[in-house]
Parts: sequence; C-alpha cells; structure tokens
Amino acid sequence: MRSYAIGAPRLLNFTDIAEGTRWARDDFHNPLIALGLTK
Repeated sequence: MRSYAIGAPRLLNFTDIAEGTRWARDDFHNPLIALGLTK
C-alpha cells in the first residue's frame, strides 16, 4: 500500500510526495482521479 501511496502522486507529476498527499486529502474526488476511476 505504501508503494501505491507514493506512486499515485508521482504518476500525476507531483515531485513532492507531501504535496501530492495534501492534494489527495483536500478533495474526495482527487484520489479517484489519481486512480483513474472518474471521467
């Protein structure tokens, strides 16, 4: 799970994992976007 948590923001071109984590935390739809589960 840790690898996925680090890899997902990197796929979205976040170079700072903490920034990517905050982005995912701020809106419920953001993690779904990162996983490709939304249109």
